Amino acid sequence: MIYRYQLLLLMLLSLIVVSIIGNNYVSFITDEGWKTYNWVEDQGIINSQRIAGWDFAQIYRYYLQPFVRGEFSLNAFESTQMLKILPPLTAIVMAPLGFLPYPRAYHAQVVLLVLANFLSLIFIARLSQKSLALISGESGKENNTALITSHLADLLSIIVVVLHFLSWGFAYSIEKGNYDAYPMLLIVIGLALMIYKPSWVWLQVFVFSMATHLKIYPAIMFPLLLWQHRQKAILPLIVINLIMALGLGWENFTIWISAVIEEMRSVSTDWPGSSSTGSYIRYMLAEFMPFWASVFNTSKEQIASSLKNIINAVVILIWAITALLALRGYRRLGSMSHVLYTLACLGPMMLIPAYSNPYKLIYMTLPILFMLIIYSRMFVVDGQKFAFGVCVGLLLLFGLLSRSQFGFIPNLNSLVIPKLIIYHLSYNKFPLILLTQLLIMITTLYLYKTNKEATIS
Repeated sequence: MIYRYQLLLLMLLSLIVVSIIGNNYVSFITDEGWKTYNWVEDQGIINSQRIAGWDFAQIYRYYLQPFVRGEFSLNAFESTQMLKILPPLTAIVMAPLGFLPYPRAYHAQVVLLVLANFLSLIFIARLSQKSLALISGESGKENNTALITSHLADLLSIIVVVLHFLSWGFAYSIEKGNYDAYPMLLIVIGLALMIYKPSWVWLQVFVFSMATHLKIYPAIMFPLLLWQHRQKAILPLIVINLIMALGLGWENFTIWISAVIEEMRSVSTDWPGSSSTGSYIRYMLAEFMPFWASVFNTSKEQIASSLKNIINAVVILIWAITALLALRGYRRLGSMSHVLYTLACLGPMMLIPAYSNPYKLIYMTLPILFMLIIYSRMFVVDGQKFAFGVCVGLLLLFGLLSRSQFGFIPNLNSLVIPKLIIYHLSYNKFPLILLTQLLIMITTLYLYKTNKEATIS
């Protein structure tokens, strides 16, 4: 057991060294077209040659400042589609930053984002460790197996946190100042409340609802609340979400809902490297349009719409299978079923609706860390050799997800197949996100089958 632990430790430490060497420079967005938005540059933020904090600057200018002056309205300015799809609750939750001058507000935002990322990873590691100890029969036992499992989870947490902060997704989220880390933390806190305080229904609903009203996609967590609490969750869901939705008036609410519906209907609202369903379809159509047109004998728009529906159906199907396995396995898996459901939701959160930027790649660290804890324990404690191969594969997947999309894109001209391989591995992360979702489904099935009924009372 000890030599397997040392082998895993050596591999992980080597990966940190490689990551530090390979990611010692992370290029930021320097597109000349974005420099027309020189309001940020005029503030002297970090480096006037780059648009640092551009997303946060728009939120600060059009949401936070008007709110603290009592003038907030989505109709009061020429907002972009990106701004319209931000829930009105954003202005309320982030209002304290609106009282600060912009440079200090952005610096405070960076500190908060770092803390949100760190706490999310630590919490998911602790929840995974607790759940694993329960289904392994190690809970409350002071023995070598329990001790090694605990140390292993701590080691993996530290190493993955370091790798996470070296990743492109994290660097990009800081550079843009976008706040997807806040709903991520709220989701993990809500999960912790369900496990440690299962009777606190209103607080659980409040936390998950706040995550939803900061970024709409965490609404996929509501079925877990309904499954766990049945009719007890209905009234809190209705009351809390109505208050949050209408907190800044009916007009702002209707504008927001209309923008979200328009966004979800769009085939692609983002640039090709956004790792979204829409951007992936746009790239595939650009590469294979003559082929698709000859096969289906139809227009590009019709092909795009059909492909988007098919891909989204696959994403939802994988999520549904994993969610059903996790919830049906509650008597076998206990609190692990809640963790598995949450991790299964991250794929759809990343890919649906269409708008998805690389800073959301921070979400993918959560399932990677969870699976590393599961499979490393299988290798070190149980001696299952295949689990070591899975850990190596997970770290490779993590490295590809963490790599900047601007890192290695050679000029391949008309060489379609090599270009596709490079594109899939480094630029658009859609296939890697889908692969992570598949691995969570396989892991859920494995845990469901290998744990006996009534292990958890």
